[in-house]
Order: sequence, then structure tokens, then C-alpha cells
Amino acid sequence: LPARLSVPVTLPSMRFLTSLRVRLILVLLFVALAPLVTVLFVLKGRVEQSVERSALATIAAIAEGKAAQLAALGRERVRQVASISRGVAFIDAVESLSAAYRADGSRDEAAIAAALDRFRPRGENWTKTNDIDLLLLADRGGRIVYASGDTPLLHAELLSGGAASSPLARALAKVRSTKTPALTRPDIAAEGTRPHTDIVGPLLRNDEVVGFAIVKIDPADIDRIVTDYTGLGATGETVCATMISGDIVLTTPTRADRNGAYTLRAPMGSDAWKNLQGSVYGSPSRGRGVDTANEPALGAWTRVESLGWAIGVTKRIDEVFAEAHAQERAILLVAAAAALPVILIALLVARSIARPIHRAADASRRIAAGDLAEDIRPIGSGEPRALLVTLREAVRSHVGLLQRVKE
Repeated sequence: LPARLSVPVTLPSMRFLTSLRVRLILVLLFVALAPLVTVLFVLKGRVEQSVERSALATIAAIAEGKAAQLAALGRERVRQVASISRGVAFIDAVESLSAAYRADGSRDEAAIAAALDRFRPRGENWTKTNDIDLLLLADRGGRIVYASGDTPLLHAELLSGGAASSPLARALAKVRSTKTPALTRPDIAAEGTRPHTDIVGPLLRNDEVVGFAIVKIDPADIDRIVTDYTGLGATGETVCATMISGDIVLTTPTRADRNGAYTLRAPMGSDAWKNLQGSVYGSPSRGRGVDTANEPALGAWTRVESLGWAIGVTKRIDEVFAEAHAQERAILLVAAAAALPVILIALLVARSIARPIHRAADASRRIAAGDLAEDIRPIGSGEPRALLVTLREAVRSHVGLLQRVKE
């Protein structure tokens, strides 16, 4: 009784698992899909490595290109200031305008107007030719005596009073000593005002510093280079940074914060923007890191010597590997699409083999039961058909033998 009760429960599953048709389908699926699955797992790591190397090379090239553009901008402004260091018109203008200031702080407006009438055409032509937004001339005492545009610095004495500690005053003192152009070191922005980067050059008469020429680098010129995100996708960004008062300070906007220049900062030596910190000290790097939002990213960080800044170009990891993941999904879709025709082919092949074998099995059971009346009709082809033909001939021979015995 237990045996009879167990047959309906276990036999169908066993028949399913041992079915020739099912085994053929599983074998053919394995043969067809195993190479695809193997390729997927083998290439997964290699594809990601290849994508990372390619993305990193692109990011590094962009970083080097932008660093070169910023360096060229700084060098060009330095060259322009150096070109007028012995310019007679500039030296005469500084000396004439400086002489118009009296010891009591008053000014000889007539003398200033006469000096400006002589120099202004020359100064305006030079600034226009060199695409300079603002040119300042200071006398040997650090007083601003000429400005090509509106500025509150006109007539200010930079080397005395509260202005003596300003970046511009420090640059003037350095140039007076070295007699070579120098860049100002910026301070933190005050009240949302973004500081300029100034280039100070000496005005020399017989190798004696008689004044200074000051040219400002327009932040818009820097931003035009930095905020060009071509080739960086939706999450890539470029930022510049420098060290101010022991802090690493971003000197340009970020992609997420257009007003972040000189307001986003972190202590040097902290965990923030490690790669930028290293580049400020002159240690370029590339590889995995974080962007300004502390999101995992691939990046390249280097130094812009002419400005004394570090520049970093990053692109988030998720976006970098989005293409690799798309390729993996495509392989999976190919594997899934390949499974359907494989199943159909396996069904056809299994049917062509299983039907003759099933017929032979049924015929064998009838013969075992003593039923020799029904003839066996061969189907299929190849060895399965030959089996049915042989079985039919055996039955016929057996029937003939029994007939002769009966007779």
C-alpha cells in the first residue's frame, strides 16, 4: 500500500527529471549559453578596467589641457606687464602723475589732467590691443596714480595704512625687491566679493624701480576655461584651488555652486580634497578620489605654476561605468534572446529522438504483456527509426514462429 500511494507523488517528478526531452533541452541550453555566460564573467572585470583606463586618460588629457590654458593666460599677462617695464610713455606718465601729488595729500588737478591728456591715448591703445580690462599704474611709493577704468583704488596708497597688508601691497614689495613681475596671492573673499588675481611688474629707469604696472586677470577669463565641461558628461567638473591662511580654498566655481569661488574651503591636512591639497604642493596625481561634493570619482589633479594654483578635473564613478554596465546588460539580453531559439531547436531535436524511443518503449510493454496483434510503425530517422524497424521485424518473426508452433 505505501508503494502504491507513493507512485502518483514521486513518479511524475522523476519522469520530468529523467525525461529524455528535458535532458536534451538542458544540455543544448548549457552548450549554447555557457560560452556567453563565461564571456560575460571573464570580460566583466576587463571591460571595467578598460573603461576606467580610457576614462582616466580622457580626464587627464582634459586636466592637462585646461592647466596649459590657465598657465598660458598667466604667462601672457606676465609677458604683457614685462613688455612695458621700460616703456618711456608709461615711465613718464607715472613720474608726471606722481609729481602732481603734494606732501599735504592734495593734488594738482591741472598737472594731473595735463599728464593724463598726454598718456591716456597711449594707455587706452595698449589696454585695447592686449585685451586688458583694467591697467593700474603706481608710483614708487605705492600710490595708484592712473587707472584705465573705474576703481576705488585710484589715489590709494598701497604701502601704508590698512592697505599695507593687502595681497597687492605684498606683491608691490616683492617686485620692488626682485625687479621682476609677480602675482598677487589672494585673500578670502569678503562679503561675497571675489578677489582678482593681479600681476604686478616694475617700471624701470636705469634699472631703478620708479613705479609699478598692475594688470588684473578677469575672473571671467578663468571661468571660461574652468567651466567648460566638454567631455565630462553630466557629473564631471573642473575646479581650481590654492592655499590661503592654512586652508585649501576653491578659487573657481563648482558645477553645483556657481558662487563657490573663494567661499568653499577646508583646513589643509584634513580629509577634504586630498588630491587638490597634494597638487597645491606640486604633487600631481590621477586615479580614484572624490569630487568637491565628496562623491567617488575618477580624476586628474595637477598644478598651474604661473598662477600658483592646483586644478582638478573629475567625473563620478557611476557615470564612468554606466557604459560598461550597459554593455553587460546588452550581453545578458543577447543571452536571453539566444535562449529562445535554443529551446525551440532543442524541442525539435528532442521530439525527433524521443518519439521513436517512446514508441519502441510502448511496443516493448505490449510485447511483454503478450500483445502481438498491433503492428509497429517506424517513425523518425537514423538510429531511433532503425530501432523500431528491428523491433517490428523481431515481433513479426516471433509471430511467425508462434504460428508455426501452433500449426
